[in-house]
Amino acid sequence: EMETRRVSAGYTLIEVIVALLVFTVGALALAASSALIAQAMATNALRERGERIAWSRIEVIKSQCGIAESGRETVHQVESAWLVDRVARLRVNVSESVTYMSPRGARSQTHGLSLAELLVVIALVGLVGGTVVTTITRQQRFYRGASELLHAREDVRDAMEVLSTDLRATSVADTVRLASDSAIEFFSTIGASVVCQIAGNDIGLPVAHSSGSSLSAFLTDPDTGDLALFHVDSAGAKAHWERRRISGFGQRSLASSCPPGSRFSKQSDIDVGAKGFVVTLATPLVGDIKPGVVVRFIRRARYSLYHASDGDWYLGYRRCNAIGPPICGVVQPVSGPYRAYNRDPSTTGLLFEYFDAAGRAMDAAAAPLALARIGITARSESEHQLLGRGPFASRIADSAKVSVAIRNRAQ
Repeated sequence: EMETRRVSAGYTLIEVIVALLVFTVGALALAASSALIAQAMATNALRERGERIAWSRIEVIKSQCGIAESGRETVHQVESAWLVDRVARLRVNVSESVTYMSPRGARSQTHGLSLAELLVVIALVGLVGGTVVTTITRQQRFYRGASELLHAREDVRDAMEVLSTDLRATSVADTVRLASDSAIEFFSTIGASVVCQIAGNDIGLPVAHSSGSSLSAFLTDPDTGDLALFHVDSAGAKAHWERRRISGFGQRSLASSCPPGSRFSKQSDIDVGAKGFVVTLATPLVGDIKPGVVVRFIRRARYSLYHASDGDWYLGYRRCNAIGPPICGVVQPVSGPYRAYNRDPSTTGLLFEYFDAAGRAMDAAAAPLALARIGITARSESEHQLLGRGPFASRIADSAKVSVAIRNRAQ
């Protein structure tokens, strides 16, 4: 017959007594510090009251100057006395003193504690300790909830800023390729410059002058998956953007990419080693495009609400091919988490709404060129489920809504 040994987990009596002693010392120290703080606050209140009384008395004597007399009074446990020494008919010397009792509790001396007193103290310490632990636990839960709320608001703000910035710089002429309730695909502007010189398929671009006047600005360097749009506004032709696919982009010396003779650079820029840019096009430009023409660089991108592997929903970004059927890369999380996707527009985590110039809602069958405004609604939730009561008793949620008008819209 196999003998079984029963093992019980717990604390020994000595461990419990030591824990109680340590906790008692901490509780007494906490109570003592609280008493000192309360005493200091009371003393400061009396001192401030005395200063106000003295200041008020001086103001009264000033107003009475010629008839002011010495005196004494007690106001709210503060005794003040003032002496008026008349030097001349319109001049007096005033000295004032303010006296108040410092709040101190009476002390008592005892030789020891009885068993009953000790038990009462231990019981009180247990009650105080339980209250302290409960308070600390609630405070931790509160601070955690406040942190989760800040994160939720930050996620909503990130979505609004990222989407508003990219959508505001888009153009319906560049075509919004996908417009659904939880995703949008469009060409976003990643840079702009002016044509400095044209050499076949190579287009030279300037760089920022030493004076700080920037003629080229890029959020990120264009590459072979992007498009270059050249503005054509010649006589007899309607203004439009000439589109070319990029086959190469890189920095070159300013002397070869944008020499001073083009008037878009200076010799001083070359002397300090400044570099320009050269963009290589897949097909050559037509004759209407000359140096000085504005050029924009756009990239096809898709923002969508997607379900990640961790079970939460995030705002994701995908880069797609510039021309042809939409072939997009791996989704990259931008911000989140948000509420799960739902066909109900009042509860879904991310909602896109499309309107024309008259404010009418557009559906999928509407003409893309009629798009004038996009409404964005984001609803975020905290990552953790918070337990307990109070203002943060469940998942923290926040929401925001913004409308973005398309700037480069054809009138």
